Amino acid sequence: MWSAIDPKPLNLIPAHGDGGPSTAERVMLTPDTAHGGWDGEDLRLAARVFAATGGGTCAVTPRLLDVIYRATLEFRAPYVNVVSGCRTGDSSSRHAHGMAVDLAFPGTDDLDLARFVGTLGFVGLGYYPSGGFLHIDVRDASHYWVDRAEAGGESDQEVVLERQAARTDLSATRYRGATATEPPPGITLVPEETEEINQIFEDHLETGTETGTGTGTGTGTGTGTGTGTGT
Repeated sequence: MWSAIDPKPLNLIPAHGDGGPSTAERVMLTPDTAHGGWDGEDLRLAARVFAATGGGTCAVTPRLLDVIYRATLEFRAPYVNVVSGCRTGDSSSRHAHGMAVDLAFPGTDDLDLARFVGTLGFVGLGYYPSGGFLHIDVRDASHYWVDRAEAGGESDQEVVLERQAARTDLSATRYRGATATEPPPGITLVPEETEEINQIFEDHLETGTETGTGTGTGTGTGTGTGTGTGT
């Protein structure tokens, strides 16, 4: 039983449907420590599940597996449904380089999953309300977007919460020793508490605004929207 195993395994199960992996095989990865870390056999097994529908394969970035694993521990998820892993059609996409995955956790709301993964820092998060999955990738500076397109429709992406993304990376660097990155130009970074970061997606979807914070006694709210493509 998953809950009785220590350290907990990472179970990856290919999901069915368009864009899903080509193999029906499910795999169990065994982390090197209670926080992650993967040997060559684990990476080989992960690559099989991430295999592109058209037969392409790519090496899965170990840190992506670490991020997924941290989330499974947080939500006590015994397995992960991999909707889409390696996609080799677009070389500019992180999916083509084993740095991105579209996934779903059993019994876990995608928004709750996004809130937690965002706190880890240096991630891309794509929330698709109609898609039934969350896009997660690893990158040098966090980037969040929402795509409200209907399933199978034309992409309608909106970049959201750029300030919070930058602050989360700074917090990860200062408090967890994550890889440092240069802040975006023109943004003053202020460390934030984890519970505040956890509201990044929910606040945006409820109000359509981006809340800014700073060192001082005043607070303010301003609109912060944009467009872009997340891959």
